Amino acid sequence: MLKIIQAQTPEHVQQFQELVAEYKAWDIQMSGKMGSDVDTLLDFYYKNSLRELVAELSPPNGRLLLASFDGQLVGAAPGCAGYPQRLPR
Repeated sequence: MLKIIQAQTPEHVQQFQELVAEYKAWDIQMSGKMGSDVDTLLDFYYKNSLRELVAELSPPNGRLLLASFDGQLVGAAPGCAGYPQRLPR
Protein backbone atom coordinates (compact mmCIF):
# COMPACT_ATOMS: atom_id res chain seq x y z
CA MET A 1 0.00 0.00 0.00
CA LEU A 2 1.25 3.50 -0.86
CA LYS A 3 1.64 5.83 2.10
CA ILE A 4 2.64 9.51 1.98
CA ILE A 5 3.85 11.25 5.12
CA GLN A 6 5.26 14.63 6.01
CA ALA A 7 8.93 14.50 6.98
CA GLN A 8 9.06 15.46 10.65
CA THR A 9 12.11 13.81 12.18
CA PRO A 10 15.82 14.27 11.43
CA GLU A 11 15.78 10.75 9.94
CA HIS A 12 12.95 11.76 7.59
CA VAL A 13 14.86 14.87 6.49
CA GLN A 14 17.97 12.75 5.86
CA GLN A 15 15.91 10.33 3.76
CA PHE A 16 14.45 13.26 1.79
CA GLN A 17 17.95 14.62 1.12
CA GLU A 18 19.23 11.21 0.00
CA LEU A 19 16.36 10.76 -2.45
CA VAL A 20 16.82 14.28 -3.87
CA ALA A 21 20.57 13.64 -4.30
CA GLU A 22 19.81 10.35 -6.08
CA TYR A 23 17.36 12.10 -8.41
CA LYS A 24 19.85 14.90 -9.09
CA ALA A 25 22.56 12.38 -10.08
CA TRP A 26 20.12 10.57 -12.37
CA ASP A 27 18.89 13.83 -13.93
CA ILE A 28 22.43 15.03 -14.66
CA GLN A 29 23.39 11.68 -16.15
CA MET A 30 20.31 11.47 -18.39
CA SER A 31 20.59 15.11 -19.46
CA GLY A 32 24.22 14.57 -20.44
CA LYS A 33 23.27 11.50 -22.49
CA MET A 34 20.64 13.55 -24.31
CA GLY A 35 23.20 16.22 -25.19
CA SER A 36 21.98 18.88 -22.78
CA ASP A 37 24.44 21.34 -21.29
CA VAL A 38 24.97 19.91 -17.82
CA ASP A 39 26.53 23.14 -16.52
CA THR A 40 23.39 25.08 -17.43
CA LEU A 41 21.28 22.41 -15.73
CA LEU A 42 23.38 22.69 -12.58
CA ASP A 43 23.26 26.49 -12.57
CA PHE A 44 19.52 26.69 -13.21
CA TYR A 45 17.95 23.78 -11.34
CA TYR A 46 20.54 22.81 -8.77
CA LYS A 47 22.17 26.06 -7.71
CA ASN A 48 21.03 25.66 -4.08
CA SER A 49 22.48 23.08 -1.71
CA LEU A 50 20.31 20.34 -0.24
CA ARG A 51 20.41 22.15 3.10
CA GLU A 52 19.06 25.33 1.47
CA LEU A 53 16.39 23.33 -0.36
CA VAL A 54 15.23 21.69 2.85
CA ALA A 55 15.11 25.07 4.64
CA GLU A 56 13.10 26.62 1.79
CA LEU A 57 10.59 23.78 1.55
CA SER A 58 10.10 23.07 5.27
CA PRO A 59 7.17 24.43 7.27
CA PRO A 60 5.78 27.02 7.48
CA ASN A 61 6.39 27.75 3.77
CA GLY A 62 6.11 24.22 2.48
CA ARG A 63 6.29 20.53 3.29
CA LEU A 64 8.79 17.74 2.74
CA LEU A 65 6.85 14.64 1.72
CA LEU A 66 8.03 11.03 1.70
CA ALA A 67 6.32 8.13 -0.05
CA SER A 68 6.65 4.51 0.96
CA PHE A 69 5.21 1.40 -0.64
CA ASP A 70 4.78 -1.69 1.49
CA GLY A 71 7.11 -0.18 4.09
CA GLN A 72 9.93 0.68 1.66
CA LEU A 73 10.81 4.31 0.93
CA VAL A 74 10.17 4.94 -2.77
CA GLY A 75 10.02 8.70 -3.30
CA ALA A 76 10.13 12.25 -2.04
CA ALA A 77 8.49 15.47 -3.10
CA PRO A 78 8.21 19.03 -1.89
CA GLY A 79 4.84 20.36 -0.84
CA CYS A 80 3.82 23.74 -2.23
CA ALA A 81 6.21 26.40 -1.05
CA GLY A 82 5.71 30.10 -1.20
CA TYR A 83 2.16 30.03 -2.54
CA PRO A 84 -0.65 31.74 -0.67
CA GLN A 85 -3.41 29.46 0.51
CA ARG A 86 -5.98 31.75 -1.06
CA LEU A 87 -5.51 33.78 -4.18
CA PRO A 88 -6.54 37.46 -4.02
CA ARG A 89 -9.71 38.40 -5.85
